[in-house]
Amino acid sequence: LAHRPSRFDRIWRFPVPEMTLRRRYLEHHFAGLPSALLGELATRTSNWSYAYLNELRTTAAIIANGDRREEVTPDDLHKATDMLVKQFDLGRKNHVGGHEGCVGFG
Repeated sequence: LAHRPSRFDRIWRFPVPEMTLRRRYLEHHFAGLPSALLGELATRTSNWSYAYLNELRTTAAIIANGDRREEVTPDDLHKATDMLVKQFDLGRKNHVGGHEGCVGFG
């Protein structure tokens, strides 16, 4: 399979975005929200991938929608961030990488 085109012929690496890129991403997707809030969130989301940042957008939108609002508020972002920080930390805690010889949750 490795030698068949369009199977495994390319490896794309998406490094975890640095603080500046996280901030720009948040500013782009949450335009109009306070700059200080977006700076705080850029700091709290260190080591988050773009996929995780996108999950922040989705979770905040679901929270807003649950409250029958079309716009995401700072409170929605705080709730979503708190929820995802816990999820992210639990995932890292239970990640088996680096535990030689362990199987399952270490």
